[in-house]
Amino acid sequence: QYDGAVNVKWFGIFPDGTDYSTEIQSAYDTLVSGDVLQFGKGEYLGYIQCLTNNTTIKGMGSEHTTLKIPNGKIKTTIDEAGTGSISGVPTVIDLGELNRGNNAVVVNGMKVSGITLDGNKANTTVPTLDLFGWGLTQTKHSNFHISDVKIKDCHNGGIGTFINSNYGYIEVNVENCDGIQ
Repeated sequence: QYDGAVNVKWFGIFPDGTDYSTEIQSAYDTLVSGDVLQFGKGEYLGYIQCLTNNTTIKGMGSEHTTLKIPNGKIKTTIDEAGTGSISGVPTVIDLGELNRGNNAVVVNGMKVSGITLDGNKANTTVPTLDLFGWGLTQTKHSNFHISDVKIKDCHNGGIGTFINSNYGYIEVNVENCDGIQ
C-alpha cells in the first residue's frame, strides 16, 4: 500500500471542465482506512460517495479547490429497500448512503477539508426527492471532522446529518442553498 496522499491527477482527473464523476469515484474506491484523496487547485467536475472508514477528502483550501456537480448531472441509485432505483441531482460529497436510510452501512472517522462544494443549482434539475441535491450529507456517520469547507448553490441544504450521525467537528460556510441549512 502507498503511504501518503492519493492525488486525483494519478487517475487522469484535472480541473479542465470535464465531467470526472466516474473517475473521482474510482479514485476514492481505491482508498483504505487512513488514506487521503488529494485534489489540487482548481475546479473539478464530479461527486463522491464515501463508504470507507477513516478516509479523507482534501483540497488545497476552500478558496482554491472546488468540487462541482456537472451541468445537467443525474445520478441513479438503489432505493432504501434495495429493490428499486431512484434518480436525482447527486450530493457533492455523500459520507454514507443517504439513499439507503435506515439500511445504510455505518461509517466512521471520515474527514473533509480545504474544499468548496458547489451544487451547481443554476444548471441542474430541481430534485423531486429530498435525498438529492445536497452539498454534503452524513448518514450513520460518527467521529467526523469537517473543516475549511464552503458549500454553495445546492438545491437542498448545504449540509445534512441523518440517522445516528454524531460526535464530530464541523466548520462549514453555507451560501445560497435551498431547504435546511
